[in-house]
Amino acid sequence: MTRPTEAPTISAIVPARNSEQTIGECLQALLESGTPVHEIIVVNDASTDTTLAIARRYGVNTIDLSTKHDANHCRNLGASKASGDVLLFVDSDVVLQPGAVHNILESLRDKTIDAVVGLYSAKHRHANIASQYKNLWIRYSYLRSHRSVDWIFGAIAAIRKEAFGEAGGFDRTLFMHKGGEDLELGKRMARKRPSIILNPAVEVEHLKRHSLCSLLKNDFVRSQGFVKLATNLGQFARSFFKGFVNIYPGFAYSAVLSWAIVLCHLLGTWSHPLFWTGLVCTAVYLILNYPFLRYFTHHRGLAETPGVVGVMFLDHLACGLGSLKGIIRWLLFRDE
Repeated sequence: MTRPTEAPTISAIVPARNSEQTIGECLQALLESGTPVHEIIVVNDASTDTTLAIARRYGVNTIDLSTKHDANHCRNLGASKASGDVLLFVDSDVVLQPGAVHNILESLRDKTIDAVVGLYSAKHRHANIASQYKNLWIRYSYLRSHRSVDWIFGAIAAIRKEAFGEAGGFDRTLFMHKGGEDLELGKRMARKRPSIILNPAVEVEHLKRHSLCSLLKNDFVRSQGFVKLATNLGQFARSFFKGFVNIYPGFAYSAVLSWAIVLCHLLGTWSHPLFWTGLVCTAVYLILNYPFLRYFTHHRGLAETPGVVGVMFLDHLACGLGSLKGIIRWLLFRDE
């Protein structure tokens, strides 16, 4: 008689820095996930608030760093101390939704799968337009991906410990301000075999609140990091045809078109051809983004759609400008 295969044990690793507003809810969700988690390890990245004290109140394992490092250092350190078969990386500002751990284990029944990536839920408690736009855009962009992906989403990802060790963990030498280094680990793992899947049933609620200013600043800086990573991997040109991580081609075209629209309308006062070119670019821009706007409307209603068009356009301008800066820096310093 064949014995049933035991489910792998899971070690949850939570990097945290100054997370006193969210760490408690994050840990509570892990402890109440329904499917037991073998251990929870919080790596405190030299927080100056009560993050460590809150984590200890939940009775989880803690590692306290006296000097600040970064999230990937904390993830690697937590992984080195973990005893589970699977490393579940969870950011300190996300809350696992019911069934998330169970759905991870269901995916890992397939022995050819080394990692499972989740995504943000449509539910987001901050109702302001910038937060809703960012949350739903990230979710929408992930849902456009194929089941098999070549990236890791550090906010919610489960990786077999053996595969994590073979890949060498997260790269600490690739520093991208505003995050993104976690994506590179997936690129490295995918070179060996396509063993990472996106499971939309693995959801977390992201607790971050964006203002319009913080959104634009974040995406301006983050787009520079995406350019850096794409050029380092030799995937920048192909991103306009096949996309890069969750940046689908339509988003890249929209970032270019947004600046063409602004320039054409500014100069169109003195040039009729530029004025009409601006109108054509605007029409193409709206057509490219209609699928996302329809998705946003489905979740938030028609009343908020006009506002999100403006936020989306400003975000494309910020990403286009950030990408241009990233390209210039790459051209100037690529030989160093």
